[in-house]
Order: sequence, then structure tokens, then C-alpha cells
Amino acid sequence: MIQYKVKWLFFVLATFSFLASEFMQSQTKPLPLVVTYRKSFTGGSYVLQLQNTSPEQVSIWLDAREKIATYLIPAGKMKEIGWAQGFRFDDNDNFFIGGDGYDTLRQTMPNTGLSAYRISFSKDGSLTINLSQSYIQGLLPKYLELPVKQTHSNIFEVAITDLPQIILKDRSDRIYANVLVHLALFSGKIKIPMNTSLSFVPLFDPTKGNISASQIKVENIEINAVPKEWLDDVTRIINQLIPIWFSKLELAQLDKTTLKYCRYFNVREINVRNGRLEIVLL
Repeated sequence: MIQYKVKWLFFVLATFSFLASEFMQSQTKPLPLVVTYRKSFTGGSYVLQLQNTSPEQVSIWLDAREKIATYLIPAGKMKEIGWAQGFRFDDNDNFFIGGDGYDTLRQTMPNTGLSAYRISFSKDGSLTINLSQSYIQGLLPKYLELPVKQTHSNIFEVAITDLPQIILKDRSDRIYANVLVHLALFSGKIKIPMNTSLSFVPLFDPTKGNISASQIKVENIEINAVPKEWLDDVTRIINQLIPIWFSKLELAQLDKTTLKYCRYFNVREINVRNGRLEIVLL
């Protein structure tokens, strides 16, 4: 009986030692890196900067844009990684850094640091026009004349007096916008703000170099304090008017120099990538 208890005790101790060893080996420690970035000298992308703060050489891997590479960074030295090393970092690009025994870092490049308007060539030779959200937003005052108003049966007036807020959603072929619509009731001279959202497919004409809105649809309407008997009418009118108003909207007009190179191309695709509107021409 005593021998059985001793064997059981040895088994428990061995199991505990094994699990403790596995637990200790599974623990990771923070990467001894300071991660910064700078604009490339051409200004069209970022250069990633990895500063090794440890007294020893560190081996790390970098995962960005579906590409993985490994690097050895000497003690106290900095490693710069950019287009010369085969990586191009744009606005909003996500990247991961890790190493054996170290935590994995997930970071994102800024979304406003690079030029708002860029033209480049992709790996397959396609010409790419790349526009930031802030760039498109900044063009709205030029192409959308406010206020836009419509009166209905002398009962109420629907109007847009403020600029819509453009929203670019990754991996979408549509552009979204938040639109504040004002409803004015003539009887009581009451103004009621209504939050609406819409989306549209950007349509690019290479021969003219302009970007317009197509396939416009109202995604959502939030209306408060509107009499129930008018609610259906107000919703129907907004659903009719907003697409009409935005169908006349031009989001951008390429300059003559850019247009000279684009007029002979066809549009392959338009979508949002890394928080920017990307127009790919063939």
C-alpha cells in the first residue's frame, strides 16, 4: 500500500513538473522593439522603423499585405523596412510583428499622413487612382450646392443645409454618407432634424476624368417628433428626393495632366481598400 502511494506521489509530481515546464515555455514576453514610421522620400508610402532596445540581437518576422519576411536586428540598432525591402505601407495598412518566445504586435499605419490623391501602378501593370476619405469630403462643397430644398403640398419642407459626411468602408464597392435632413413644418414653423444614411456606387468616366454617384439608395432614416399621419409621406419623399439630389453630384474631377494619361483606359474595378477609394484602370 505504501509503495502504491509513493508511486502515485511520484506520478503527481512528475505530471506537475511537466505541466509547469509546458506552462513556462508557453509564456511569451514583450518584443524589445520601439515601432515607429516615417514617410518615404518620395512621399507616396511609409517606411516602417524597428528599433531594437535589447542588449542582444533579436530575430523577428513581419506580416503585412499577405507577405511574410524575417529579419535579424542587432542589439541597439534600427531596421527600416519599406518599398526597397519589398513592402509598401499605405494609409490604414495593418501589419503584424512577432518572434519565437515574443508577443505578437498588431499595429496600423495612420489614415491621414500620406497624400490625399495618388496615382500609381499595381503589380499587374494596372493604373490605380487612389483617393482618401478626407479628399472626397473636401470636394463636396465644390460640387454640392447647398441648401437643397423641396416643398410638399405647402405642409412641410425637406432640406439639406449641411454637408453630408462621407464614410469609406473597407472592401466595399459603395460609398456611404451620413446626411442631416431638416424637416420644416409650415403650420407651426417647427424645424425637425432627421438623421439619414445613404450609399452609392462611384462611377468613374476615364474620358472626362470625373467621379459621380450611381445606384443611389437610402439605407436608413431616423425621424422623431413627426406626426404619425405625416410619417409615411415624409419617409416616401426623402426616399425619392435624396437619390435625385445625389444623382447630380460629382465627387471629383481629375486635373488635365492626369486626365491625359487616363482617357485611354477602361475601368476594371472601383472599391475601398485600406480606407481609401481605389479606381483600377486597364
